Amino acid sequence: IGSKGVAERGKGWQGPPYVAATDVEIAELLREGERCLKSPVERGAIVNWEEFEQVLHRTLEEVQAPTTGSAILVTEPPFSSITQREQMVQLLFEEFGASSVSITLSGAMSLYSTGNRTGLVVEVGDGVSQMVP
Repeated sequence: IGSKGVAERGKGWQGPPYVAATDVEIAELLREGERCLKSPVERGAIVNWEEFEQVLHRTLEEVQAPTTGSAILVTEPPFSSITQREQMVQLLFEEFGASSVSITLSGAMSLYSTGNRTGLVVEVGDGVSQMVP
């Protein structure tokens, strides 16, 4: 898997992307050499909504979390687009049956988890780094 999280079969591979839920599935797919693995999220933005939905379904099944009628909290990086936020809310209401959705900054949640309401949060990740005062 390269720096973009993509595994390819040969240079001309044009096969469909596949969402793998576990490291075991990823290793198996790499041994098969017949599929392309790619993240539906790049630099904190969702670039492929169909694959993102598959990841959500697999994740929620894995942890056996009920979604229908549940309140869902979503964290997002600062300066996320309104369009992306609207698509996320629509997906959670229509496909997962959420009763309510709350969207907040991930940095704010980090502060709240430590019992603070003010501070500086520095988040460094793969492709995105941010500071939230």
